[in-house]
Amino acid sequence: MLNRFANYLTDMMYKYFPTAHSSRPVYVYGFELLLSTGCSVASIMALSAVFSLVHYALLFLGVFMSLRLFNGGFHAKTYGKCFLVTNAVYLIVLLTSLFVQNIAQISMTGYLLITVSAATVIYVLSPIKHVNHPLSERQYRHNQKIGRILVVVIAVANCI
Repeated sequence: MLNRFANYLTDMMYKYFPTAHSSRPVYVYGFELLLSTGCSVASIMALSAVFSLVHYALLFLGVFMSLRLFNGGFHAKTYGKCFLVTNAVYLIVLLTSLFVQNIAQISMTGYLLITVSAATVIYVLSPIKHVNHPLSERQYRHNQKIGRILVVVIAVANCI
């Protein structure tokens, strides 16, 4: 269904903005990514609205998307699985955050330990190499540099 809608949008684009037909697969893929990402963002926002925690969703999406853009990550085999995994990750992060804040009453040292541990793992492992998303060595180094800067900035902001 996602592919059909992406093809429809590509047809509409070609109707109003004629472009070389050899680029059609690229446009279809781009629309698939746009629609898939849009559905995930809308779902996360809707879940947060139900729980009156929209600020959590905005923070999660800002951090998650900026890190994911440069550091890579898990690639599901289908857009449906990607949607489910993304929403599951959000719910796990949300519930863990609420647990840590409201139930566990973790000390400032605990917060710092969690932040430094997570940042260290991301810093060391990024960017993730994946066969479906190959990067040139130059692009890999560029993403690594930007991704690591983002991790440090986010970790420092979290500690403040």
